[in-house]
Amino acid sequence: FDLDLIQELRNDPRVRYMQPVGFKLLSADIRFGCGSDVYVNPCDRIFVNDDTNESRDYYSWHFAHPAHRINQAWKVSQQKGSGIKVGIFDTGISQNFIAEFNTGESAGRSINPVKTFKPNVESITYIDDCGHGTNIAGLIAGPKTNSGGVFGIAYRADLMPFKTLDDVLIGGIDNDLELGDPEIDGVVEAIEKAIQNKVKIINMTIGTLETLILHTAIDDALRMAYEDSIIMFAAAGTYDDIESLDPVFNVLYVAYPASSEYTLAVTGIKEVDGTTCTECGEGPEVDFVVVIERDNGRRTVTYGIGDSGNKIDGYTNSNMY
Repeated sequence: FDLDLIQELRNDPRVRYMQPVGFKLLSADIRFGCGSDVYVNPCDRIFVNDDTNESRDYYSWHFAHPAHRINQAWKVSQQKGSGIKVGIFDTGISQNFIAEFNTGESAGRSINPVKTFKPNVESITYIDDCGHGTNIAGLIAGPKTNSGGVFGIAYRADLMPFKTLDDVLIGGIDNDLELGDPEIDGVVEAIEKAIQNKVKIINMTIGTLETLILHTAIDDALRMAYEDSIIMFAAAGTYDDIESLDPVFNVLYVAYPASSEYTLAVTGIKEVDGTTCTECGEGPEVDFVVVIERDNGRRTVTYGIGDSGNKIDGYTNSNMY
């Protein structure tokens, strides 16, 4: 690096920020948040008590938790998300989810999958070959098919699922963190398209701790969405190593973009006592909490993807970023 040049650029009022080109974090053949890691116990599902519904649709156990009372909200809500377009920035969406999206009590809505992740490889589409994006889409708006499946909270909402990255880690561990990184660009382009397509709510269950590298370009886009009155939720993150501890407060960091001033950060808490879950990010940036850790210590959420086996084009998943 030319330190004199860097100092000169820092002192130039015309320069808003600088971003390194070719900086390599590390390399490994690892994908985060994909595949199967936790068995979903049938006890984690709550069946709909409706005598006319012989198929017995069901939803995730935590919907009925006193901290949420989503099942009670359904009784007074006529819309169930109808007329609201939700953007999901994640690993894409499965064909199975799309096929069942407009069925049963979820008929008459729209789903518009988009690919903004553009790595230097062939044949990348919006299809979710990780599973995480489909899981999150299911929790938010999985179809109420009336055919024996698990459904989401806003099961009449419109969806715009974006394939913004390869796994849940922005600038993934197997990519260079650099200007023009396909996952950084994927998030920025997704935000721009969400604004253009009148998305009302954005969910980002993705993130990174590398805020110094990433926050400049993405924060500009987040600011535009914020000024366009889009509500943006972002996951505080889950971690499985002690190296992610904040050395001052001795808690797990809140990941970016949840730590951004333009987003609403969401973290997980324990069912048993309401404290932050064992592997979840924690800090003053957190705005909302959701119960995701059962009293057995497992982070299990039954995902609403419209089929009882939680299958996602060959994957099963109960992990949440």
